[in-house]
Amino acid sequence: PPQASMSDGEYFSIIQRAKGMEERGEWARAAAAYENAVLGRKRGMNDVSAAVYHAFGRTAHLSGDTAKAVALFDEAIYLVDEATKTSSPSLTPQETASLLADAGIVHADQGNLQRAANLYVAAIDADPSGFDAYYRLAQLLAKDKQPEMAITIYYRLLKAQAAGGGFTSRALTLLMNKLFSSNRCAEAVLFYRELRSIEKRVSFLKADRLASNLVECGEVSEAIDFIRSVSQGKEDIDKLKYVKLLSSLIKEK
Repeated sequence: PPQASMSDGEYFSIIQRAKGMEERGEWARAAAAYENAVLGRKRGMNDVSAAVYHAFGRTAHLSGDTAKAVALFDEAIYLVDEATKTSSPSLTPQETASLLADAGIVHADQGNLQRAANLYVAAIDADPSGFDAYYRLAQLLAKDKQPEMAITIYYRLLKAQAAGGGFTSRALTLLMNKLFSSNRCAEAVLFYRELRSIEKRVSFLKADRLASNLVECGEVSEAIDFIRSVSQGKEDIDKLKYVKLLSSLIKEK
């Protein structure tokens, strides 16, 4: 016999429970709950929102079912596109960007790199002030041996952040590291100095690597100053490590 359709109250109750499971990291249980809600909703010939398909796809992916995640993200993107055609978007720009970036991650995991890149670009277009899509796209380009394109994407991120009120230290750090690894020393050192001016705590930087990068770019004095700063307030055993590094840098100078 056909199963009874699900009431609105039951549907939304299941969605709330699924969200709780997702917040606790219970991906498989959350995916099963979302699936239950979606199937019950469709039995009653009721619409399922793009946001629910997105959440279902995200938990399916995190629980290891990549193929199902792709299908669910595609359905969510289709619903967003259809809603946009009628000038009644179903998601905010930030939610749309999150959906597109998550879909890009799944396609990248499957090796569909061009599709992933296109989705990341679409996510950036949806919300130019976001972070995740820029980061994912830059990482994808770097992995695809396109470091200069990755640097261009990080510059675009900084430009978008500047338009929104200011840079984040994470974005500056990512660009700085990529510039160092591409031997673009003048730009890298410039962003290093910008970071030091806005970030009073320097512990977020990897001291050994950054000091070595500065030395390789001929900025030994900058490296020594950085190591002195980062070693302040450290325990004696950690401070000894920095003292040894500082000594080697001073000898090199």
